[in-house]
Amino acid sequence: MTSNKLAGGQPAAAIFLHIPKTAGTTLMSILDRQYPAESIYSFGADAHASVAQFKAMDDESRAKIQLLRGHMAYGLHEFLPAPAVYFTVLRDPVARVISTYNFILRTPAHYLYEAVTRQNLSLHGLLASKLPLMMNDGQVRLISGVWGEPAFGEVTEAMLEKAKKNLAESFAVAGITEQFDQTLCLLKENLKWQQAITYQRLNVSQQGLQASKLPAATVDLIQHANRQDLALYAYARNLFKEQCAQRGALFAWRVRRFQLTNKYGPIVKRLRTYSVRTKLRSLFE
Repeated sequence: MTSNKLAGGQPAAAIFLHIPKTAGTTLMSILDRQYPAESIYSFGADAHASVAQFKAMDDESRAKIQLLRGHMAYGLHEFLPAPAVYFTVLRDPVARVISTYNFILRTPAHYLYEAVTRQNLSLHGLLASKLPLMMNDGQVRLISGVWGEPAFGEVTEAMLEKAKKNLAESFAVAGITEQFDQTLCLLKENLKWQQAITYQRLNVSQQGLQASKLPAATVDLIQHANRQDLALYAYARNLFKEQCAQRGALFAWRVRRFQLTNKYGPIVKRLRTYSVRTKLRSLFE
């Protein structure tokens, strides 16, 4: 059983349950600074194969893991020899589904790319095909632990309640993509990270479908296919608000200080390395 009690410092292991299209790529680059490279176990593009390989590892190898990360479902803590704590980031379900569709269109290696492009499937058509399980309550699927077991459209309220329970009891942080800076500060404080959490957005595309330009029928279909995710996201936002409040009255100030450092830090660094003496010498040579 995992625990979010961090008494005595950082837990023996942390598990980043990476929900696709939730700013996870940016977060991955920050995680690289917090844990020794040899102690990180990352799942590859084929998540199911990576999970199988992890489960087949011997206990001695798994005992060396300080960070387990990647696309996975809740439950892998049972294969770690020491206590572990989860963290994740959730995203507005409609925005996440649209982002996933855009990602498919620009990623020939994606398992749905050929089907979408060959059949010229719109987002509405792709959802109607019931092919993409992770565009149907994908966040509940992963956080509840059921993953691909339910068929498209068969994620239940009981699975939603299991996901809520897991978030409340087993996750040190359940972050929110739309509040990414607050999420990072919460992660740093709750998981006692020692290294910088400054970042530049990675794997972000401004192209593709936009929610404001989608037909109402398509938005309705996304919402219908993600009824449980919408409920989980609302729950997670309230939980996140409570987690931030627990950090005290000065937490908002610490977030703002981080935002200023993240925005202006690179400029200050360049100014510090700029040599006025060298510039003047070059003008008179």
